[in-house]
Amino acid sequence: MIYAKSMLHSWLRQNNHYYKDVQAYTVSDIEKTITDKLQPTADNDTCLIKKLDDASKSYLYENFSIQPLSSDFPADTLIDYQLNKLQGQSIDIFDSDLDVKAYPELYPTGENGMKDTRKVKIGTSEFIRNRLLNKDPKFRLNLNYLFHCFHVQEISNMCHSVGHMLRTVTGNQLSAQSFLDRLKKKDGELKTNMFSLMANMRGTKEYFSKLGMDIRWMIRHIGPPTLFLTCSIAEWFSEPLLNYIRIINSSVPGINNMTPSELCAMDPVSVTIHLKQKWDAIFKLLIKNKDKPLFGEVQDYVTRLEYQSRGAGHIHCLLWIKGAPILGKNTTDEVKQYINSIITCAKPDPKTSPTLNNLVKKFQTHECNKYCIKTYKRNGKFYKKM
Repeated sequence: MIYAKSMLHSWLRQNNHYYKDVQAYTVSDIEKTITDKLQPTADNDTCLIKKLDDASKSYLYENFSIQPLSSDFPADTLIDYQLNKLQGQSIDIFDSDLDVKAYPELYPTGENGMKDTRKVKIGTSEFIRNRLLNKDPKFRLNLNYLFHCFHVQEISNMCHSVGHMLRTVTGNQLSAQSFLDRLKKKDGELKTNMFSLMANMRGTKEYFSKLGMDIRWMIRHIGPPTLFLTCSIAEWFSEPLLNYIRIINSSVPGINNMTPSELCAMDPVSVTIHLKQKWDAIFKLLIKNKDKPLFGEVQDYVTRLEYQSRGAGHIHCLLWIKGAPILGKNTTDEVKQYINSIITCAKPDPKTSPTLNNLVKKFQTHECNKYCIKTYKRNGKFYKKM
């Protein structure tokens, strides 16, 4: 692997103008650098990775369900080490050549990056979509590049939101200093605009506050939601999805021997697209079926996509069913009758419904294992909790 990277470096110096002046290293130089970086010394305790003790693992993974990606490795191989935060000046995130400099394996000639000059201009979102849906899988299979694209998209959204906010704030001559002064004085107009700015950024406090506000208004206008649904993809058990990943990534060495978890971790873009298409089909053909909707006519709804600790997405959904009985307006028996007509907690008979029985056993039952027991440290002692 080190020899291959050294050969790549030499090739880049000859074919990529960004790398022509980068110093070349021999294999022994690279091996020595890696050894020095992995082993802290008495004078310098900084290193690339560090081994975690039980208390650190408990703090980092308390809400995680950690499982090995491959049976070839023990479970603790993936969680015993953590990459340290690197010190030093980072590269400018607004560098127009950032992607072609950082990912020579994706842009070997240093061309066709996100900010390249083109006859037909394309936006950031369109460029990222083109790369991730490209026939060549190298972009969507590079996990570092996925995080880079996500970061760039967030920065782009933030810049657009800041520009919109400044255009809508009262005052034509708003300098950075005057803007800061108004913030310190807790200017009501600025605070409102700042909330609107952050409300467009997924995952922020303002984003979820806006979502919660929308739901509260829906409850006030329509009434309490009828049903709360959660839909998980169960990607490790979806043979059509796993076969699809193998086909579109057939050029990856050893792909036919990969476990389901390895396949899904390798190509999260395809897994997410599969989840979106499957949920859209369930919602359109079952929940909102024009002739016979699954729970009754849907008056309104809210959906939210979340990602579990292992990286797989799941859907949360609130449904307002037209004509559904409500406590306070209807009797308790009417509410019970409606609930019993659409919800059951009984396990299907294995003789009359073997397929459904198997699905309930596989996806709707839980057996505790060592991952369910969390270890935490308090006052110098270790404790375990479920």
